[in-house]
Amino acid sequence: MITYKVKFLIPAALMLQVFFCNTAVSQSSKVIEIRDNILSEQGSQRFEAIEGIEKLQLKTEDRISLYMELLNYCVGEATGEILCEQITRMGDKILPFLVEKKNSPVKCEEKYKNICLTMEKKRSNN
Repeated sequence: MITYKVKFLIPAALMLQVFFCNTAVSQSSKVIEIRDNILSEQGSQRFEAIEGIEKLQLKTEDRISLYMELLNYCVGEATGEILCEQITRMGDKILPFLVEKKNSPVKCEEKYKNICLTMEKKRSNN
């Protein structure tokens, strides 16, 4: 059982940018505000904002919701690696959401459509 979890978790962390979809976790207004702040940043500021997520005082559900929401967007290579690392650190509690997200459609806010990961982008990453 542990072997299965390790085998699933590591590839999931490496391939998260391929599996971007909707999640059943509800979003609080705080999560939406943080997401908007992160996505409105550019380059190193976005990197620092995502890197700082772990320092925020968020409930586990809100943290998972934020991570799942950010997976809908192209945040950049280095920033995406930090995001994957943080998701991996969440451990088993995030795995069901990753499995659900893998097969769900991408849903992005209209104001961020230029960085939204569409199904075509997902397929080209496979």
